[in-house]
Amino acid sequence: MGAIGDFLGTTTGIASLLVLIIAVLLVIIHYVSRDVDTTNWPTGTLDDDHHQRDRSPLPKPPDHGEDDTVLMEKGAAPSRKEIDDAFETQSRSSRSAREAEPEAAATDVAVGEEVGEHYEVTVYYATDRRDLGGDQYVSKRFTDERALGARGQSPITFGTCKVSIPKHHVVGELEAPSAFNPFDRNNADKYVILLSIDKKEKGEFFNALRERIGRDSEKQTFVFVHGFGVTFENAARRTAQMAYDLRFSGAPIFYGWPTESFGFLNPDFTAYSESENNARWTTWHFKEFLLDVVQRTGAETVHIIAHSMGNRIVADALLHLRHVMTAQEQGVLREIILTAPDIDADVFVHQIAPEIAQLSSRVTLYASRNDQALKVSKTIHGYRRIGDFHDVTLFPEGVDTIDASEVETDSIGHNYYGANESVISDICQILNGGAMADKRLSTLVSRTATSGAKYWRVKKGVKLGDVWDDLWGA
Repeated sequence: MGAIGDFLGTTTGIASLLVLIIAVLLVIIHYVSRDVDTTNWPTGTLDDDHHQRDRSPLPKPPDHGEDDTVLMEKGAAPSRKEIDDAFETQSRSSRSAREAEPEAAATDVAVGEEVGEHYEVTVYYATDRRDLGGDQYVSKRFTDERALGARGQSPITFGTCKVSIPKHHVVGELEAPSAFNPFDRNNADKYVILLSIDKKEKGEFFNALRERIGRDSEKQTFVFVHGFGVTFENAARRTAQMAYDLRFSGAPIFYGWPTESFGFLNPDFTAYSESENNARWTTWHFKEFLLDVVQRTGAETVHIIAHSMGNRIVADALLHLRHVMTAQEQGVLREIILTAPDIDADVFVHQIAPEIAQLSSRVTLYASRNDQALKVSKTIHGYRRIGDFHDVTLFPEGVDTIDASEVETDSIGHNYYGANESVISDICQILNGGAMADKRLSTLVSRTATSGAKYWRVKKGVKLGDVWDDLWGA
């Protein structure tokens, strides 16, 4: 002990101890807060991130050819009134068109196709992860590395995934086999499994997406952007689970960006900072993709759901699109849902929220004072996170702030957006009918902060079945 004590008393010893402590914290956070990935145990995933953003303008993106022409049409951003007027005009036109169509043409599509004792849910994807090709095992096809497109071409690839949802599925769960029973891992009747990946050319993808959205009476889609350390496989599984739990009749899409898994068998302590760089790198690609979704799919409603580090990608892309999209295109962006965002609170309140609040019909922020991942992020970066409700002393104007601190979740409190039934029930009301926060009485309680700002708190113990009954009848 004397030698150890002497070593720890040196500068080198103290530095080594600090590095060890940080490494242990990262490992603990990763394994406690991951979106469960026991199919690849013990290398798990974490929908988490850290944030210290460089707010200087991003460099001009490379020329991607004809698909980038719309991005060059710069002009003054439309006003909120212009967006609202365009949205109302579009809504009236859509209602008139649906009323004029035969009743059979406005039939909603089932969330999944029944196959034995499970349902198969089709989700659409766009990704700029490296593709190892179809010969790889499906869960390993896309890596955590960047895809490098040919010079002057976008690295984004497209396709669809089929994911199984067991008939005995529990709301918020990503059912997976035990790590001690690997022989049962492919049982689609018991687990949420990525069954297949069907890669498509860009034109084929958007034609298929347009056809799928066209079969939905609401002509809607949502785009989910995952957080740090999430594999392509788990992003697909979570997207399918959310679409199923939310009874979302439109087309579910996820955007997969390169972020490195971190675990005991992969103790790469640079993974976090590399993912931060990749989040900045992928912003241009996501912006390009989101604009295509608005312009090429015929969707009348596009929702965005982001989690953790994914919020940075969404926020930066929207800040740029604010000055590119027409009022009519902005009117298509209906709900922007930001969950557990690891973004500097002051930056979000003063720089981000005022802009994106003008871009869509509504922005909803879910935060929790029990989010331990964001508290560690604050310690690392030195500034409070907007997703840490305990540290939210300023409430962003034009944003519905929802306190999820009271709901039951895992010990780290970071994945409640897709894992807690009360939160899922609240999001369900947002996406299915667009109920205002004051009207979501079954899931929310109104509160007033000491500053006088209004916010809402998610009730504990809400049952999604009860919300379904309220929305669609018992």
